[in-house]
Amino acid sequence: MRNVTQNSLKIKLKRPASPFLTVHLSKEGPLASGLDIKLTVVFDSKENRAITDKLIILTDYAEVELPINVYPQVAKLQ
Repeated sequence: MRNVTQNSLKIKLKRPASPFLTVHLSKEGPLASGLDIKLTVVFDSKENRAITDKLIILTDYAEVELPINVYPQVAKLQ
């Protein structure tokens, strides 16, 4: 995510509701103009099932919803 405005932005996250999904930020706090941060979403579960969730990013000016879809592994048949 990159701040393309002329001002620093406060960024808040509404994390996914699923306990199997966690979000890591490369930097905490306000994001200065022209700088970027990296969001990493980690899925950790021993269950092999589909999960649909979302991550909401809130700034001073906008709300961005990022859908997260996890698909179970399916064996290949040949």
